[in-house]
Amino acid sequence: RQAPSPGMVLYLDRLQTVEDKQLLSGHVAGLFGRFNKAREYFLQSCCPEAALEMHCDFQQWEQALALAQTLAPHQLPDIFFKSALKLENQNEHQSALTHFEQAMRDCELDRVDHL
Repeated sequence: RQAPSPGMVLYLDRLQTVEDKQLLSGHVAGLFGRFNKAREYFLQSCCPEAALEMHCDFQQWEQALALAQTLAPHQLPDIFFKSALKLENQNEHQSALTHFEQAMRDCELDRVDHL
């Protein structure tokens, strides 16, 4: 725990309990920077949402939105909102507005579904 990278030690420590071979392979591929391979492994694993988490962690919002459509529709409003913020910072205001509006629509749909 006194290693030069304590965050890595904690991450590896959590992986000790992973039993699914594809999920473990995805994490290992990610550690080595092979993110396309990691995505493949995650999607074949018992936890395909890990691919979505990876894209969100790297702020790859287009890929995250595509995966969230099928894997986690309840996360769409949050992902659209974060994507809109990034687009706004890149001065892509029209696209940002579209994503903000989609986030609001999805939030409203979630509220209606819960009534």
